[in-house]
Amino acid sequence: MSDNGRLEIDTRELEAAFMRLTAGVKGEALRRAALAGALPIENEWKDLTLEDPTTYKTGTYRRSVHREVVGESDAAVDVAVGTDITDPPYPLFLEFGTSRMAARPKARPAYESKRKEAEKETQLAFAELILKAAQG
Repeated sequence: MSDNGRLEIDTRELEAAFMRLTAGVKGEALRRAALAGALPIENEWKDLTLEDPTTYKTGTYRRSVHREVVGESDAAVDVAVGTDITDPPYPLFLEFGTSRMAARPKARPAYESKRKEAEKETQLAFAELILKAAQG
């Protein structure tokens, strides 16, 4: 406390800690946290293909389901769960059906059933990331 009754606080150490924290929650670490959050949806989608013999004959569809980073900035990472099969687009046919085939959706049910778990997983991964960055 100074002589005039005011409290003086040196915030340089706090500012340095925030800078370390900010540096620790971007880049590869943030990418890993975002990918961890998408894992429950990916796993559920794959599990649903096993339950339906019409969507699991060779295993190609199941093996094609994956998570990937589709957008990234210093402050955010966008992750998608999908399949890379495009020609022919049979994952779309399975998901939405055709004029000759009923839909056998897997992506939407996986997302709906695991959305909350994915949110929790993302929060946990991000919290671990923050704690690790805060510890230096």
